[in-house]
Amino acid sequence: MMTDLFDRVLVLMKKARLLRKRGEALRREEREEDAVKAFEEAVENIEEALSELDNTGWHGIDLEGEPKAPASCEQSNIAYHWANCLGSMGGVQRRLDQYDEAVKSYEKGALIEERFHLRSTYNRVNFVKSSLQANERRRSLGQLQDQITRIARFLEKQLQNDATLRGTSWAWADLGDCLALTGNVDGAENAYRRASIDTAPAWALGSTLGVVSEVIEAVRDTDLLAAEKLTSVVETLRVRLAKTTE
Repeated sequence: MMTDLFDRVLVLMKKARLLRKRGEALRREEREEDAVKAFEEAVENIEEALSELDNTGWHGIDLEGEPKAPASCEQSNIAYHWANCLGSMGGVQRRLDQYDEAVKSYEKGALIEERFHLRSTYNRVNFVKSSLQANERRRSLGQLQDQITRIARFLEKQLQNDATLRGTSWAWADLGDCLALTGNVDGAENAYRRASIDTAPAWALGSTLGVVSEVIEAVRDTDLLAAEKLTSVVETLRVRLAKTTE
């Protein structure tokens, strides 16, 4: 039964999440070898969850072609869990500095998000950020601008039409990341401020600096001009958002 399947997947993903958090804590304590082991165990749990979903055969649908029929409720539920697993996998792979593998995970997750019209843009946004940081699969900021703009417009429309979504931090944070990467300082500032409403004001500042600053370092090696523009964006946002925490 699907309920049993989803229960097994949720248990495995809970284990993976706890292992990821353990790895992050160990890394902060500079116990890198133990941290890597925790992250690798998290990967194993996510792989098992993906295997469970893979056995349903739902993915026989061509994700890149036009759908021949609307997805069933069952397929949509499986798609939700599948995208969540792929997003989590990409997150752990990034923590293991496996950016090329993370790009693959996020890319497939992004296809699922789009095909099944999922509310979450986690895979889509992180596909962009990981592509900027990857090695063999690296893309330039210029190559990704159209995609980033498309994600931002999708989020703006969703936030405008969905009152429940407007109350979530992740949607505003994703929008802020996208707008920051396109150089829209005013839009990014507003989105990050909205993201901090139900958390702490400093959350928005930390998110901006943590995400965009990582991208800047990766972009700097291949596109100095783009990196300088992003640095200016971050510095401006740093000043503006810092006022929120005072």
